[in-house]
Amino acid sequence: MLDDYKDAYDEIEVPKDLIHKTSVLMKEEQEKQKEKKKFSFFSMPMLFGLGTTAAVVAIIVGVMGQSSDQLITTDLTAGQTVEEVELSDGHMVFSDNQMIGDLEEIPSDSVVEKSTKDEIEAFLGESIQEMEVPEDYKLEETMYESIYENEEMINARVTYIYEYNDQILKISYQLKLDETINGNSEVNGVSCDVWYDDKSSEYGANYIKDDYIYTVVTTETSQEDFITILNMVIK
Repeated sequence: MLDDYKDAYDEIEVPKDLIHKTSVLMKEEQEKQKEKKKFSFFSMPMLFGLGTTAAVVAIIVGVMGQSSDQLITTDLTAGQTVEEVELSDGHMVFSDNQMIGDLEEIPSDSVVEKSTKDEIEAFLGESIQEMEVPEDYKLEETMYESIYENEEMINARVTYIYEYNDQILKISYQLKLDETINGNSEVNGVSCDVWYDDKSSEYGANYIKDDYIYTVVTTETSQEDFITILNMVIK
C-alpha cells in the first residue's frame, strides 16, 4: 500500500504557482504563530485519506522545508551591512554611496510642482501603479509631482510613503529619460544599483523597468528586511 502511495506521489506534478501561493500563505501563518507554544497539524492518516493526497503532501513538504529567509543565502549580521549578498535567485552588491542621483534631484533648469492624480495619469496615459509592500507598512502619503522644463511638462513623478513603527519606506517612480544605472545587482531578473548609508540608517535601490525608473528607500530598517521589501516591490 505504501508503495502505491509513493508511485502516485512521484507521478503528480504540482503547479509552481500553487506551490508559491501556498508557501506565501504558510509563511504568513507561521509568523502569526510565533508566540504560540503549540502548533497543531492535520494527522497524516487523514491527509492520506483525501482524494488529493499526493498534491497536498507535496505542498506541505515543500513549504515546511523552506526557512523564512530562504531568499537570502548569505549569512547576515544584525546591525552590520554585508556588502555582497547572494540570493536564491540573484545577487546584490551594496555600495556605501548612492550610485545614481535620487529621483529628488533634477536638472537645475527644471521646475517641480505639486500635481494631482488625474493630471499625472493624463500625462502618462495610464493609471498610476500599485505597489506591493509588506502588510505591516501602512500608506501614509501619496505625492504627485509634475516636472517642467522651459514651461513644458516633461515628466511626472509619483511617491508613496509608508510607515511601520519607526521604519519608513519610500517608493518613487517616474518616466525614464536619460537616466542610466550601473546594474551591479540583480533582483528577480531586474538589474539595479543598491546602496546603503550607515549615518542615516538608510538602504536604497534604483532600477529601471520598462519605461520607468524607480527608487526604493528604507529608513531604520535592517538589511535583511530591506532585501525582502525590494524583492517584493520588484516583480
